[in-house]
Amino acid sequence: MQEVQLLQVNYEQLKKKLEEHYRYGEDWSTRYLHGQRVNYLAGIIGKHLKCAKTALDVGCGGGVYTALLAAKNILTVGIDVSKEALQATRAWVNSEGTSESVQLINCSAEFLPFRKESFDLMVCSEVIEHLDNPRRGIEEISRVLNNEGDIILTVPNVLSYYWARAK
Repeated sequence: MQEVQLLQVNYEQLKKKLEEHYRYGEDWSTRYLHGQRVNYLAGIIGKHLKCAKTALDVGCGGGVYTALLAAKNILTVGIDVSKEALQATRAWVNSEGTSESVQLINCSAEFLPFRKESFDLMVCSEVIEHLDNPRRGIEEISRVLNNEGDIILTVPNVLSYYWARAK
């Protein structure tokens, strides 16, 4: 994995925020690997910020990507099926002072309550594999993404060290 550092992120501060607001594993290996993924995706997100005015964080979880996008003054919508995850996201963006740039909605990626082509940028990290109907989720994500927009979508690699340990 090549290192991309286009988003100005203080990674030590991000690490502290992850510890404070985001559940990502109890053992050191899970925490390390997850931290590496978050750092890498933060760089990728930075590469796509130039033209983005609106962003959707699909399955926002604890809010790491929602918080990063809102910190760049992008109108960001975070969605998740978990009300607890949305509460964690709200706490994170409140602590950053960026809550006015964030809207949080309790819904599934399979049924997005947005008009066609509503977003310039989307982040969908480790979500598709949790959907009852992944095809429907991808169709919905495609529907609400602007034709000129970018999507950053990740899925777990079953051959990774994390998945080998989890099994």
